[in-house]
Amino acid sequence: MIDWLTAHSALLTLLFSFVVAGATVFYAKLTHEMVAETRRLREAQSAPHVSVRIEGTPTAFGFTDIVVENVGLGPAYDVSFEVERDLDLDRGRKLSGIGFIRNGVKYLAPKQRLASFLISLFEVQDAKMEGPDRLQFALTVNYRDAAGKALKERYAADFAHFVGMHRLGTPALESIAESMKKLKDDIDKIGSGWSKITVVRLTPEDLAQERKGRELQRLERKLEQEGLEAPLPPGGGADQRMG
Repeated sequence: MIDWLTAHSALLTLLFSFVVAGATVFYAKLTHEMVAETRRLREAQSAPHVSVRIEGTPTAFGFTDIVVENVGLGPAYDVSFEVERDLDLDRGRKLSGIGFIRNGVKYLAPKQRLASFLISLFEVQDAKMEGPDRLQFALTVNYRDAAGKALKERYAADFAHFVGMHRLGTPALESIAESMKKLKDDIDKIGSGWSKITVVRLTPEDLAQERKGRELQRLERKLEQEGLEAPLPPGGGADQRMG
């Protein structure tokens, strides 16, 4: 065996060199992929992503808003919009006429959103909601990241998914707002003198009498539970015996 290894040492050395070279290439490629993945992860953690969507107005059912939001983790700069299919809104308004759509936004922070009222669904016929001529629009968003890289997203949206939607109950924010409004009205009435606050004043003797009455009630309940007769109240024993 030793003689065979000695005779073929050159061949074995060459084979070992190929194995080492292959392992080196494999680990070099793996390291390159890990570095590229780390770079992509770092870019994703600092990259902006400007989205455009339509959603129902949170505080008013049947009304819709257009929402522009930076859902990424980095700031977006020089945000501009190219409206491909415009949308006619009420009272002569158009989608392209909304301020941030027409003029763009210089800076959009992460998680920052801009919203504007679009239309009321109560005023739109079903044919305009899901027919071939249904309400829809398309626009392209252009913006830059912190490194100056140009980014572009295209969004097409229509109102067909709002057909047949219903809501049960009242949203929490709407209930809180209504309660706060009632509270404000009550305070305003008190401040203006239209309503007055009833104040009940109790003397120390009144408080002592109430405590004595509560103690007597607790004693009576305890005696009833034990099957005993409750004691007669002070000053009332003679009258009850005569009866």
